Amino acid sequence: MPPDVEGPGTSWKLAATLQGWAPDNLLDTYTEERHPAGAWALEWTRAQVAIMRPDQHAHAIANVIRDLIETREGTSYFGEKISGISLHYASGNHPLIGCSAPDLEFEDDTRLAEFLHDGTGLMVELSGKAEAAGLIQA
Repeated sequence: MPPDVEGPGTSWKLAATLQGWAPDNLLDTYTEERHPAGAWALEWTRAQVAIMRPDQHAHAIANVIRDLIETREGTSYFGEKISGISLHYASGNHPLIGCSAPDLEFEDDTRLAEFLHDGTGLMVELSGKAEAAGLIQA
């Protein structure tokens, strides 16, 4: 992806097509990659609408969800889902391709997030670090 293209996910494909440097079939993969995100958003929207209904069944479900959110696991689950950090774009042969990166701390006390503010690509080479072995081999 050229450095002048900004945007997360697959929006770079749209930009590449509009700018004229994309191969003819690039957008053929767009639906396959984005459809799961759209299906997830629709499912969560339906769930939110369901628990807002003014009936006793919806109130019961809402109470269960409130109880879950008060647990550590529930808070983590809902936080990951609502933020989108658990969303995975399936492409490539490695299980980490398409996943959100953790906010790694580097030896000079900088963090990965500090390098991601401008929306350009970033490559981080971690293969020589023992503490990153779990990430690399996931």
